[in-house]
Amino acid sequence: MKRVSCSTQPLMQNIKMKIFSKKINQGKKYKRKCIFNVTRYTLHVTRKGQAALSLVFLIGGIALLVSVTLAVIAISFLNSTFAFQSANRAYANATSGAQDALLKLARNDAFSDTVGYAVPKGCSANCATVVVTQVTPGIQVEIVSTATVFASTRKIKVVAAIDPNNGEVTVSSWSGLEL
Repeated sequence: MKRVSCSTQPLMQNIKMKIFSKKINQGKKYKRKCIFNVTRYTLHVTRKGQAALSLVFLIGGIALLVSVTLAVIAISFLNSTFAFQSANRAYANATSGAQDALLKLARNDAFSDTVGYAVPKGCSANCATVVVTQVTPGIQVEIVSTATVFASTRKIKVVAAIDPNNGEVTVSSWSGLEL
């Protein structure tokens, strides 16, 4: 195995010195600051790089912590924005369902649908389900429109009065219901 010296002496003299120092100092720790390698490069044993390496790890950890924190904040901001938009869409869909029911009542004052129908018709996602109940037939009607967009659900309750003489529909109350 080829050994590399820490000194500037010629290689053969240095090897002799090492062998001699091994015979004299057997079992004792050597005070030399040199690591012996099989390469031709000298590696010095010093503690100067330990502080720098610790500092690099500390700065890297702080940078990683800051970047993860920013990523979490960005994701939560995007989720809250997305939830706000889907809630607004659900409210708009529920409103359109209630207005559609009022339109159907204006055309036919006896209109009633206790099972519920979808607005727009045939819709399976992002639409409103409207239930029209005749509280007092031909006089008072209750409309409940529920819309769900992704995870946001909004419900609107409308109470309307129908004039029995001319069939005019008048909204008595319009309110959003808590789910």
